[in-house]
Amino acid sequence: NFAKEFDVLLVASAGNNPGSFFEGLNGLCRDETVLCVSATNQSDMKKQDSVYGNYVDIGAPGLTYTTNNDPITKYSYHGGTSISSPIAAGAASLVRTINPSLSYRQVFSIMQASVDPFADNTYYYGTGRINSNKAIQMAKNSINIGSFPESEINATTQQIGHYLNIYGHIYSPILDSFKIEIGRGIYPNTWQTIYQSNNNLDGLLYSLDLSTLQFGQYQIKLTAKDIYGQESFDTFIFRRSYLLYENSPVYYGVSLGLLVFPTIADLDNDNELEIIVA
Repeated sequence: NFAKEFDVLLVASAGNNPGSFFEGLNGLCRDETVLCVSATNQSDMKKQDSVYGNYVDIGAPGLTYTTNNDPITKYSYHGGTSISSPIAAGAASLVRTINPSLSYRQVFSIMQASVDPFADNTYYYGTGRINSNKAIQMAKNSINIGSFPESEINATTQQIGHYLNIYGHIYSPILDSFKIEIGRGIYPNTWQTIYQSNNNLDGLLYSLDLSTLQFGQYQIKLTAKDIYGQESFDTFIFRRSYLLYENSPVYYGVSLGLLVFPTIADLDNDNELEIIVA
């Protein structure tokens, strides 16, 4: 909150924990105002031990690098998100040096929008791998325009009943429009627009009816565009695997104070629904 009050962009490493989805996540990454960075290898794929998931915003190189912090040899070797996050922070510093009038939120959006796509679609570990040259060009273009559009999908986006409530933030003083798209897979090749507007919004952006979707993994993409064509985007993944019917019959265990909702889910991935009472 102190950093936000003084318009400072905080950059944090996602954390290192082999094969983990959120487990081992740096707690700072749960704050939407912090740019959370995963680690990638030389093939633009997730580094094996990098934390991944919806709290991660972007990726940056995180292999072993030579540093000069060893007091005896003057050199030591380090890798992981402790390396990828300062690389991303350095790129963000370049952006703000070029255009100091950008807010921390606008720098955040430039960092997410200036990425190159990952080569691996097995895990979700951000919008892409940072590209400092693209980020610098976006910062230069924003100088004469005076702003850069902000787009953010909150990690608090959640399923309520058979709806996915998409929360986020859209802002530009010269907003042209924003749109919400959905695609099949962790990093989709094709997109379908499910909502669009020309108003700035903060809070609930859209409620998606999950009953219209087939079982599987999906990505939501939020894109904001200003009247000069500058675009920012953010993404969010989810799996359509079950529906909770809130108006279904409810069992109350009076003596124990229990409240039980039946839930429909495909537990064994055979494309047939099972009924769960828990």
